[in-house]
Amino acid sequence: MARLGALAERYFFDDAPSTLIKLRQLAEFLAKEVAARHGLLPASNVSFDEVLRTLRLQAILPREIADLLFNLKRLGNEAVHEDVGTPANALFALKIARSAAIWFHQSYGGKPDFKAGPFVPPRPPLDANAALRADLEELRKQVNASSDETAKARLKLQDAEEARLKALSEAEAHKQDKEFWESYAAETEAGLRKTEAALKAAQAAAQAAPPQQLDLLAQLANRQAQQVELDEATTRLLIDEQLRAAGWTVDTPTLRYAAGTRPQPGQKIAIAEWPTDSGPGRLRPVHRRSLHRRDRSQARHLRRARPARPGQALRP
Repeated sequence: MARLGALAERYFFDDAPSTLIKLRQLAEFLAKEVAARHGLLPASNVSFDEVLRTLRLQAILPREIADLLFNLKRLGNEAVHEDVGTPANALFALKIARSAAIWFHQSYGGKPDFKAGPFVPPRPPLDANAALRADLEELRKQVNASSDETAKARLKLQDAEEARLKALSEAEAHKQDKEFWESYAAETEAGLRKTEAALKAAQAAAQAAPPQQLDLLAQLANRQAQQVELDEATTRLLIDEQLRAAGWTVDTPTLRYAAGTRPQPGQKIAIAEWPTDSGPGRLRPVHRRSLHRRDRSQARHLRRARPARPGQALRP
């Protein structure tokens, strides 16, 4: 899984769909490892969907983590079957995959107190637009402003590597970089074929373990899921995906009242801003609550998302 994450970061530089494919693989093996640890891996050729369904039915995978894995699966499937995926999609996927991996390390890696520090962004991709470059620069500022020396050191190492590549002739640097990552990818794919034996061993160990031990493991995983941290931009994108899956037209960065977006009769559209009573023409961002609260049905959320009367805040 670590090698898949490393490849995903590398491909972000010039091949966003490949980043999404590698992160989908990471998410699938993470889910299978969790299932095996609980003795719930049905067969060696089981699909990602079947594993997620089993973990959900057995109430093993916390909803917070299931949402992250579902998004990685969806983006990865689109990249595999349609060869689509933007650098913005890839950055979003890297951030949520990292959160899922931290949870896994804390819950199943015997490191409940592990602190990962801030997200260290990869180098900007070749086709990065101004908005994406701004997002990456903001993430770099957050690392530099933090007290995490490991994250700062990694950022400095990344900068030094970029300077080294620039110092080499462009053609030679590209050739060396390409050869290394082609070899790394081949080794990783070969390693993936050996994971079946490791998963079977984990499955056998779980089946031999006392039920109380597995219950404690599930409880730890649920506690750690409550500590998953995502930045505001990533959280907004996750909520957008949940609304989109429920049939709404939604895009927080562009569908804003201030930008001229207005609801139309019969149209299910979620607008990110709405006029308030705080003064003529004044706007405020809408606070959109998470759609996956366990004690609220989807229908209640959709009712809350109906267009408000003029002058009222819309709160999907």
